[in-house]
Amino acid sequence: MKSSISFLGSIIFSFIRKVISLFNIRKTKHLITNQCSFLNKEIKTFITKSKNLLNTNIEVGLYHFYKGNISDAKLRFWLMSIFCSHLPIVWYNIGRCHFAAGNTQKAYNYFIKALKLDNNYKEASYYIDKMTDPSLIREVPENLIKQYFDYTGEYFVEHWLIAKQYRGHELICTTISKIFGDDSVSKLNILDLGCGTGICGHCLRIHNVGNHITGIDISNRMLNIARGCFIKGTPVYNELIHVEMTDFLKQKKSHLYDVVIFAEVLHYLYDFQPKLELAKKVLDKKGGIICLIRRKEGDDVNFINKGDYFCHSENYVKDVARKIDMQISYISYCKIYGSQVDGILFVLQHQQS
Repeated sequence: MKSSISFLGSIIFSFIRKVISLFNIRKTKHLITNQCSFLNKEIKTFITKSKNLLNTNIEVGLYHFYKGNISDAKLRFWLMSIFCSHLPIVWYNIGRCHFAAGNTQKAYNYFIKALKLDNNYKEASYYIDKMTDPSLIREVPENLIKQYFDYTGEYFVEHWLIAKQYRGHELICTTISKIFGDDSVSKLNILDLGCGTGICGHCLRIHNVGNHITGIDISNRMLNIARGCFIKGTPVYNELIHVEMTDFLKQKKSHLYDVVIFAEVLHYLYDFQPKLELAKKVLDKKGGIICLIRRKEGDDVNFINKGDYFCHSENYVKDVARKIDMQISYISYCKIYGSQVDGILFVLQHQQS
C-alpha cells in the first residue's frame, strides 16, 4: 500500500515538475519577446533622435550662417561631421562657411568632398562653378533660394523694405492701373508668383486692386508672414500656396488669371523663357504678365557672382517676347531699391488680332 502511494506520489510530483518547467519556458519566451520588442523600440527611438539631432544642428548652423556668425555655423557643421561623415550636406555646409570667410581653397576641397559622396549635389557644383567658371551657371539652385528666404524672411520689411527702400510692389501696382484702367482693377483675378512675405499683395489691396489674389512661394516661412497680412480684418490673399512656381503652373487650372506677377523672381534664371511660356498658358486672353527684373546694359544676360543673380538686357526681353509670340504692351527702366539697382519693368500680353 505504501509502495503504491509512493509510486502515485512520484507520478504526481513528476507531473507538477513538468508543468512548472513548461510554465517557465513560456515565461522565458514571453520575457524574450518583450525584451526584443523593447529593444526594437529603443533602436527606432535612437534613429529618430539621431535624425532630429542632425536636423537640429543643421538648422542651428544655418541660422548662424545667415546671421553672419560664420564661426558658430562652422562649429555646428564640424560637430555633425564627427557623427555623420557619410552625409554630403555636412561637408557642403562646411565648405560654404569657408567660402563666406574667404578661404576659397578650403571651400573648394569641401565641395569636392561633398560631390564624391553625391555626384549630383547641385549646390556644391554651383559653388565650384562660382569659383572656377561663373559663365557655366544657368540658374541659382532652388534649394539655395528657398533656404535664403527661409532664414532671412523675418527681416524682409526691416532690411529690404525700409533700409533698402524696396519699390517693386509700388511699381507693379501702378503698372496694373496703367494697363487695365482704374475702373476695372478691383475685378481682376491676380496670381502673385514668388509672393514672399506678401508685400505686393498688401499694396494691391490698399489701392483696391484685385478681386481674388493667389500667392505662390517656395518658402513656407515667408508664406507664414504673408498669412499674417490683413486689411480691416480680411486676409490680403485669398489663397497662399507653398509650392515651386513651375510645379504650380503645370497643374491643371479651373480658371485663367487676368494678371500674373513675376516681381524680382526671374533674376535667378539665365533663361526665363520657359517660365513665361507656362505663365502664358494660365493667362486670360485679355490679361497681362507683369515682370520686374534686374537690368543689364547692352545685350544678353550677365551673372552677378557676388549677388547670386542674373541681369537681363532689354534686347533679351524683346527676343523672349518674340519667341513665345507675345507682345510687349509696356516697358520701362526703373530703380528697384530707392535710387539703386537698375531694373526693367515690362508687361507681356497675347497678340491681338
